[in-house]
Amino acid sequence: MKVLITYANAGGGHRSVALALQEAFRRYYPHVSTSLLDVMANYAPFPLRQFPQLYPRLTRGEASIWKWIYTMTDGPVQAQVIAQSWNIMVRQRLHAALRDYPADVIVSVYPLLNRNIGRSLRRLPNRPIFSILVTDLGTAHSLWFSRDADYYLVPTEQVYRRALLRGVSPEAISTVGLPVSLAFDNQQEDQALLRRHLGLHPKMATVLLLGGAEGMGGLLPIAQAIVACRPHAQLVIITGRNEKLRVRLEARKWRIPVKIVGYTDKMHEWMQAADLLLSKAGPSTISEALATGLPLVLTGYLPGQEEDNIRFVVESGAGVYQSEPAEIAKLVKQWTTPGNPVLPQMASKAKETGQQKAAKNAVDILYALSENPQQLLRPKPNSSYRRAKVTKFFNRLTL
Repeated sequence: MKVLITYANAGGGHRSVALALQEAFRRYYPHVSTSLLDVMANYAPFPLRQFPQLYPRLTRGEASIWKWIYTMTDGPVQAQVIAQSWNIMVRQRLHAALRDYPADVIVSVYPLLNRNIGRSLRRLPNRPIFSILVTDLGTAHSLWFSRDADYYLVPTEQVYRRALLRGVSPEAISTVGLPVSLAFDNQQEDQALLRRHLGLHPKMATVLLLGGAEGMGGLLPIAQAIVACRPHAQLVIITGRNEKLRVRLEARKWRIPVKIVGYTDKMHEWMQAADLLLSKAGPSTISEALATGLPLVLTGYLPGQEEDNIRFVVESGAGVYQSEPAEIAKLVKQWTTPGNPVLPQMASKAKETGQQKAAKNAVDILYALSENPQQLLRPKPNSSYRRAKVTKFFNRLTL
């Protein structure tokens, strides 16, 4: 059996989910051959292949611009028009990708080319199973959904309902959680020893400040506000790929213990060493924190795709949302004061919400689908979705 996982390096979340799936296949189904393909970098033509590089600039800039782009392109009609307009550019390249990477199962964890991949699969004589794993926690852009997909894996009930509204049959969806690396689990090793291994004070409360893979989210003003409050805690700042920010932070003098880290593949260790995470509302970061049992303060979000992630965390009781640096610093000082019960309570909620077995659940389903492909039910528009559309149309007429 061969599995192909397609993703793109737009941010860090899609790649981390792809790696988590590959890791789970290797552990639980070692006889399965898995390949990862950055489909945008390797097979998308100019200018599409530039989008992953443009993504950090678009999302780091004016939020209203990104929200406009997201909103204006979200909808079944818009998604179909976008896919059709791209098909002329990508058709031959995707056919080449499918020849270069023959597979029994294809799993897409990136939305931009899903409809085009599905269309290209129609021409194959031995068509592989095509599954889509949605990586958004609270919503899902219409480009995620393709009429040619065989099965959907979604992380939450909110996305499950979104899929139904986009016409996917309930029988073709499973809610599995968002896969994270098997290294993220809530069975922590000795925290003091881990902190010492990472160069931290072994017994001091530890606050972890992240800005995603691209180092976004106003890390400097948040860090300055925390240091000004002088909490009884040490601060770890992970700047990701933002080297300019890392150099800038390292050049500063801090009045509390502060450790600056660039891009790292040991995020599970930093999370297990921490008592509190401060981060933008990226879905993979949230899922990794919950799997670790780590409370969160969400400090920002991308309009459109990450707004509902905040609601998901807050309603679970595992975290709060606060974007003002001074208010974030107050929370950090209060919660890290010895004897304060808030962090243990939130950690308990995070453990309850975290889905450590999401990756295993996903690969179990994908393997079962490959073993019994004749039982697949192709996603088709369901009648309730059609009735809702008709009702909405007539309601507009009567307003």
